[in-house]
Amino acid sequence: MEAAASPLTFLLFPAVHSLAESFVEWALHPERTLEERHTTALFIEQRTRFTRKEFNWEKQQALAEARRGNPAYVPEIVEADLRAVAEELSQLHDWPTGLHNDRPIRDLSILRFLPNLTSFSLDNNAEVTDISPLLHCPRLETVSLSAQTIEDYRPLAGCPGLKSIRIYTRFPWPRMEGWERLEQLEELYWNGPGTGFLSLSVLPRLQKLVLDTGGYHRGGAASLRDFHQLPDMPRLRHLWAATFYYLDGIERFSALTALWISGPFRSAAPATALPNLLFLHLITDELREVKSLAASPSMQLLVVAGERPLDYSALTDTPQLREALSFGCTTPQLELGALQATLPGWDDLYLAPVPRPLLSLSLIRPKEGQNVVDPRELLPSNPTPAAEMDWCRHRTSALWMHRRLRHALDSAGLTADIGVCMGYGAKRVFTKAYTYTADPTHSSYGLEVRLIGVRALGQFRKVVHTLRTLLVSLKDKTVLHISGKPDPDDDDYDREWIPSPDEEIREEHYRQEQLRKKRDYLAREFRLQLLKDEGLNPDPKDFAPPPPPAPKKPAAPPSPPEPAVPDDPPAIPFDPPNLDWDQRPPDAEAPGGIKDADPDNSDETDEHWLKPPPHLEPNVFWKGLDLYIFLTENSLSTNRDNAEIIEYLLSRE
Repeated sequence: MEAAASPLTFLLFPAVHSLAESFVEWALHPERTLEERHTTALFIEQRTRFTRKEFNWEKQQALAEARRGNPAYVPEIVEADLRAVAEELSQLHDWPTGLHNDRPIRDLSILRFLPNLTSFSLDNNAEVTDISPLLHCPRLETVSLSAQTIEDYRPLAGCPGLKSIRIYTRFPWPRMEGWERLEQLEELYWNGPGTGFLSLSVLPRLQKLVLDTGGYHRGGAASLRDFHQLPDMPRLRHLWAATFYYLDGIERFSALTALWISGPFRSAAPATALPNLLFLHLITDELREVKSLAASPSMQLLVVAGERPLDYSALTDTPQLREALSFGCTTPQLELGALQATLPGWDDLYLAPVPRPLLSLSLIRPKEGQNVVDPRELLPSNPTPAAEMDWCRHRTSALWMHRRLRHALDSAGLTADIGVCMGYGAKRVFTKAYTYTADPTHSSYGLEVRLIGVRALGQFRKVVHTLRTLLVSLKDKTVLHISGKPDPDDDDYDREWIPSPDEEIREEHYRQEQLRKKRDYLAREFRLQLLKDEGLNPDPKDFAPPPPPAPKKPAAPPSPPEPAVPDDPPAIPFDPPNLDWDQRPPDAEAPGGIKDADPDNSDETDEHWLKPPPHLEPNVFWKGLDLYIFLTENSLSTNRDNAEIIEYLLSRE
């Protein structure tokens, strides 16, 4: 008699089943563990949620919160959805798990059915410990693993096609043996202890390494001593390293063109042994000298971030130096100013010999099916992609462009009062709006101009004209991003945000609520385990988190005291302006608000002089405006929702 076939025979002999059939049979098999079913259910849910018109984000978040808080949660797999998703497996190339506040993923066995996956990411909410299922994805090129439960990264050595790896870990001794076999690996972003690198001898094709082992101000117990503790990387061109205690051994990486390094080192002398180094950024409060860098043969830009004043006078003789910058030092450094006056700067590289003529501006609307225009479509036909540019040149051009942009706006009087700033960040102070970051992990470094406050909209045409005049003066054609959410009440745009007492109380209440939820979950989990130990089969409904309490109705405010009526003079009747535009009768004569403002008789520094389009309700117009604009010297494009408003602003004199 022949032995009965194993229930997993279809996994060993895939020719018997198609990929879709194998996945359905595997997912519905009673031997699947809870964690396997949970990952499968999340995968199905993720693949189907945006194809259903009835998708509701609030409902989805409530579901995620419920299953995260229930230790007895049992995943439900809808067979019809399972079969629909199964038909798409062979075409799936990218899977960002995107868990956020959901119940954590703890098993990746489903990856055996994603053979064509080229990109995979696991966020820090996951609790995966075994990443060996990645070996079922032979075409994998990019992987991002942020789960803090992973200690063994050796399985990645079995993915020979990997070109980019991003790791966030806190295990003190991560396992990385065998990574020498990753002959296609070009980029590595490592945030965690550097001890795993001690087991590696070489990373043969690595070109960019971002290595953050923890700053020395945070203890830095897992930081590396010096660069001798890193593997050989003969093609390494860009290195961001924090934290190293000495620069010894940096000369091993002779192909370096850009170096960011932080740590308590006192001398920069070892960096002079790098023959191709163009960009050097030193982040340290302990640095005592930079004069040794005068011997650097190729360095064009030096940035020093630290509190100590230094003598920069010796750098006058540095052969290729174009610019030296200092951040964080409040003590005057007169030698730095004198040095800057002798350096050539970057105008010859980035400024056009003669500005191009300023042609008429065309307004480009998104195509059918687009919400916004792809900014790459606004550039010349064959621009150099940012990712393929020399990063040092791209970075220095961004720094130079930032100064030119600020000077252009200042000269036009557009930054003092009306609410124009540059860059990202919550702070609205103009001088701090553009963040100079040492972390080269972003793919592009375009500059952004933000419009804050309606006064800025009142001079929208002037802003656009000033920016276009700058763009035609540049050697390379460039796209600027204009953004902002102007608000009529946002007059104090230049102040830093300070939480109010009520906001602090709400934040503290939120923290306490999260602690309470965690405590209650652990209690339910403990009670569940006791029942299982007694051989009982508890009902998952008994372990669901309690529903949130109904919101309390706010108490009616106390009636204000009757105002005292003076005997003499008599009270003057006053009708307040009617700002409730939806309820306002068409023939009402009560003055008030933006709608009735007269630009001819109003002070242009007051935002109320700018009228919205006649057919748009004023409060909706201001509160709902979200600028998202790409500007070139001859074209302007915006998202579909605001195209009509931008056209209206451009038509104003």
